[in-house]
Amino acid sequence: MRPKVLSFDPATGQTGSFSTQQERTRLYEAHVSDLDGAEDALYEYDKSLQYGQAHPANAALRVKQFTTRQVLNAQKEGGKGWKFLVNVSYSSSVDEPVKDILSVPASITTSTATVRRIVTTDHEGRPLLNKAGQLIEGVEDEFDLLVFDITKNIPDHLPSWVGTHRKAINADSVSIDGFPCLPKTLQVGSFQVGGRQYHGKQSYRAASIKLVHNEQTWVRTLLNAGTMELRWQEVPGHVYPPKYKAVLRPIVDDAGENISSPQLLSKDGAAYRVDPLTGKVVPFNKQKGLFSDLLKIKTPLEPKEIVTLEYTLKKPRPFNGVLPIR
Repeated sequence: MRPKVLSFDPATGQTGSFSTQQERTRLYEAHVSDLDGAEDALYEYDKSLQYGQAHPANAALRVKQFTTRQVLNAQKEGGKGWKFLVNVSYSSSVDEPVKDILSVPASITTSTATVRRIVTTDHEGRPLLNKAGQLIEGVEDEFDLLVFDITKNIPDHLPSWVGTHRKAINADSVSIDGFPCLPKTLQVGSFQVGGRQYHGKQSYRAASIKLVHNEQTWVRTLLNAGTMELRWQEVPGHVYPPKYKAVLRPIVDDAGENISSPQLLSKDGAAYRVDPLTGKVVPFNKQKGLFSDLLKIKTPLEPKEIVTLEYTLKKPRPFNGVLPIR
């Protein structure tokens, strides 16, 4: 059985110091009924003197250490039990105790990662073309990506997002440590969920997750280009009016040779062609009949004529309220 604390009173004398941190000491005299378990009984007697609790006159100071020292057997002085001196040390270096380990904000570190990738346009979005108007292939450039390493305490079970968010991109706007991230600019790089831990009686797990930010988004943007195109072909049996259908054919240059490098295409899937007399672009739906053989491929193109194709290869998922990022 734990001994009973018979008295616990302030004693004369206290100390204090100032440096890079503040220190205070308060002294108490106490009597306990028995020596066995006396230290535990004294520590639990007054919760305001336990580790991390604030100083009564200065909330910036918190209990750093609670020590006891037996001074004599009080029975020899005609009293009861055993007499102890209690020394309670306070310091400004002690943080407030965490009651709910899950309420601790996420720890976020930010770094960069350099990657190389194939580019088809310059910084203004203009395609990389040679003097003949053909795409220049295989050009590489370096890009820096932002990498957020986030650690957060989570409830003691394996979260569902470990199955749904592998390599996922964000469907919603997300703020990481105050940094705004538009939809589809974040991708889950990797994550780790640790084993069960305890904070007092509260069980939890520590999760770490790496998010990679690409300001150009994780949507793949490709130029609408190729060595094949759609051309109109007459349907047999329809003389007047003639009937046409679009068929896929190799793109040929002005010399009648199949091109070997991709050619920029219109939204209709055909190379831009101009009337050799007027120099004006002929719409795809009018490139029919014998007239179409006289048309010339247009080079270079105007910026407004460049068509891009967007492909979202990774499934967008909600990040807010799902991933442990705050």
